[in-house]
Amino acid sequence: MTTTGTTTAGVVTEHRRARLALGVVPVVLLSAVLGLAALGCSDDGAGGVDSLAPLVTVGRPTIATTAAVPSTLPPASAPTPTATGLPTTVAPPVDGAAVLSGAVAAMAPGYHYHSTVTVDGVVAVEADGDRVGDGTRLGVTRDGTSVRYVITPGGTWVMPDGGEWDQLDTPAATSDPITALAAPTAVSVLSSSPEVVSMVVTVPSSSLGLPGDGAADLNVTVTNGMVTSVAYRTAVDGREAGVETALGPVVDPSAVVAPI
Repeated sequence: MTTTGTTTAGVVTEHRRARLALGVVPVVLLSAVLGLAALGCSDDGAGGVDSLAPLVTVGRPTIATTAAVPSTLPPASAPTPTATGLPTTVAPPVDGAAVLSGAVAAMAPGYHYHSTVTVDGVVAVEADGDRVGDGTRLGVTRDGTSVRYVITPGGTWVMPDGGEWDQLDTPAATSDPITALAAPTAVSVLSSSPEVVSMVVTVPSSSLGLPGDGAADLNVTVTNGMVTSVAYRTAVDGREAGVETALGPVVDPSAVVAPI
């Protein structure tokens, strides 16, 4: 059964067109995406100094007991220290592809995400939901109107405010915000620390539900082994659009099941 109604249809049409509400990378993709677009360089990183040259202690001159002691002693002269090269430790380069692959795998059981889609710099759509296993439940808000979605391998259901659940006759673009990150064509590390790695991940545009055979650059942050943000820029009907998605621990870990 296909959902009807002007308001609901507008929301569903907008999401299908932009492919963002249920989009591959949590909505973080578009807004962050707008600000993500093209970044790329590697960070080799450098460690600190392992040791410092020892401090030099200057002793007072020895005075002969048989000689008169002058009222004023000449200043003691310190020996000239020998220049010593300070050792440095260079951290090995971070394998961005391995870090990303591990983070995506670690999030397979589930996660929560909040995505914001902007068009021409104005917030157009917001989505908030949980991905649990192979199912997703989320709410999408546009122009003050909210619609709930439940997505499982068996189908997609939608319910507008004050309405009832209806099953869509066509599948959603995708219900997993980080699917595209599982098969990148390139990964470039921007910066890294023991806890946080920032990178630009290039994926086929089609993996984001976008038309064409081109590629899209996603700005991705991995924190303590988990993907915590994804963003990218794109165009929707000739207008500049961006998606930003923030990810964290799942809020409702219960299984996602069909509402009807």
